[in-house]
Amino acid sequence: MPAHPSHTGILHRYTSRLVAFEHQTPRPDAKPQPYSTYAAAAAAVSQKKDPVPQATNFILFIAGLGDSLLTVTYPALLASLLPRGWAIIEVSQSSAGTGWTLSSLQQDADELARAVAYFRELGHSRLGDDKAAQRQTKLILMGHSTGCQVSMEYLVGPYKHHEIPESTLARPKVDGVILQAAVSDREGASKELSSEVLENSLRIAKDMIADGRGEDILPLSATGGEAIFGAQPCARRWVSLIDPDGDDDYFSNPEETGYERAARIWGEAGLASRDIPVMVLWSRNDQFVPEDVNKEERLERFRICAASAPWDQRSGVVEGAGHSLNGSAQGPRHDLCQRVTGFVERIGDIQVSDEEKDSGEDELDDKGWFRKKEGEKL
Repeated sequence: MPAHPSHTGILHRYTSRLVAFEHQTPRPDAKPQPYSTYAAAAAAVSQKKDPVPQATNFILFIAGLGDSLLTVTYPALLASLLPRGWAIIEVSQSSAGTGWTLSSLQQDADELARAVAYFRELGHSRLGDDKAAQRQTKLILMGHSTGCQVSMEYLVGPYKHHEIPESTLARPKVDGVILQAAVSDREGASKELSSEVLENSLRIAKDMIADGRGEDILPLSATGGEAIFGAQPCARRWVSLIDPDGDDDYFSNPEETGYERAARIWGEAGLASRDIPVMVLWSRNDQFVPEDVNKEERLERFRICAASAPWDQRSGVVEGAGHSLNGSAQGPRHDLCQRVTGFVERIGDIQVSDEEKDSGEDELDDKGWFRKKEGEKL
């Protein structure tokens, strides 16, 4: 097998300049049909004669800094394990590759809104004219690394700054969110740079912004002579990533950034107000998380800050997994995918057994989501 195998799927153009890739997995009992022309193949798909079933529900996968289509490998495995009627879509944005250096979470979230609208309409068109059936189309956001920040920005970004612009309220609703490797860029940079260098780089970047040069690239000398995240960003984006109150800083320790801010992001004024199910997954061997971070404790703090948000019981730390799971063993990759498929099944209105509901000390609702206990404190 080649080191970088090809993938079967459909490339969608969801805006005039942006594309998304829909993974497709043939049914086990289906035999691929030879088509003499592209038009014949397209006709077969439109008439539902193709061996690949047409999905009407979608996971929109948003990758991290430096990634682009297919650079994170586990979505291909996940595509083969999803329930019938579901597909995973890798959404490419202007920030893909090195584009993040001049982009912003706000721009990513606005582009993601276009993708959500596009695939909602696509799901409806595949279901046909039955209005009752159209309501069955479901969409889940799945962020990886900085894709988690993009997903949170889409849902609750302005709340952390006490602002709720109309553009956020008008973003198309989604049915759930999965945050995989939802880690702090600021903490990740601290593994590569001393606190002195980080503070100095932040001062230089803020001075550049004050001088009207926020879109200029930060000098390499400011970060010790090398680009920490694979490419050197502009001063504005560096502040967004590294400043404790930066736009990108969603997942730092609430003890450092403040529980009031964390509550605005996760709680009743933020994510909980969206009332959509959430699953958060960290990797045991994540190379961007400092060794002294207690991963289970951090996730528990986020869960409590999330107040009454429906929190999936499969949230947690994936043993043996690296940041992106590229190069991780099959066991951790399957573990992650099984957690995701379980979440998808719950979104699909599969009920939870009494045995599952009684399996732990935390209270679960009828769909198996954790709900914050009355009086539970950090």
